[in-house]
Amino acid sequence: MVSWKANFYLDKGKNPRYFPSEDGSLSITTIKNTGENRIHISQITIKFDWQGDKYWYKNWTAELDPDESTNLPPIGFTVPIDVSLGSHTYKFGIKVEEWIGSNWVDSGILQGKKTHHLLIGRYPKRDFRVFISHSNRAEDEKFVNMIHDSLENCGFDAYVAEREVESGGLWPKLEREIRRSDALLVFWTRFAVISRDVREEIGISVGAGMKPEQIVIIKEGALRGSLIGNEYASFNRGNPKQGILDAIKMIIKQAEKKPRPPAAASE
Repeated sequence: MVSWKANFYLDKGKNPRYFPSEDGSLSITTIKNTGENRIHISQITIKFDWQGDKYWYKNWTAELDPDESTNLPPIGFTVPIDVSLGSHTYKFGIKVEEWIGSNWVDSGILQGKKTHHLLIGRYPKRDFRVFISHSNRAEDEKFVNMIHDSLENCGFDAYVAEREVESGGLWPKLEREIRRSDALLVFWTRFAVISRDVREEIGISVGAGMKPEQIVIIKEGALRGSLIGNEYASFNRGNPKQGILDAIKMIIKQAEKKPRPPAAASE
């Protein structure tokens, strides 16, 4: 029977706190074969409670005799953009074969017995505002909400007109909000292509002097007009998370480049 022991740690140390869309890694300082037979490790894994039957893995080959130890490479992971905030668990594992008699016997993926914990929190507020341009079709609504909530969890101030209850004319407010924003995120679906409002919002952003890199696109259909040539993230209704994550990564890069006001001089 395969028996093993590993020492490992997340890159944020003890009691780690991560944020949605953030990259992390787990390092394995040593792994020891505590069983009676030689083992062959072909994969190292980390499984979080939000993954269902999936897991993060890294292919790696190592053979260990009984009582023999070795180091394994780090394994990376990305926190999902839509993960619930709060406490979560994970387990480290290995895909392993055991030498029994004169044959390798596949033992599959064996997870450690101990459950480990980490915390997912909302990213600290960034000084970066994103206006979300989208169609008003019901088919797009749940994705717009996902985009908005994901941006907010990543620390951005995200603006969706329908969530703001204000009196007065609509378009003067939308123009004001676009001009106040650091980026325009265009949710360019097959419904947005025919939306006059989306075209108007893009026109306002261009007229306000937004550079092409400030107009971030999540694209379902072919780009048109002033959007042609812009960088974009591809959108798939069956798997929307990846496109949203790719767009948020573009916005994070912009936020990191935004000039900061000089620190106040101390007396």
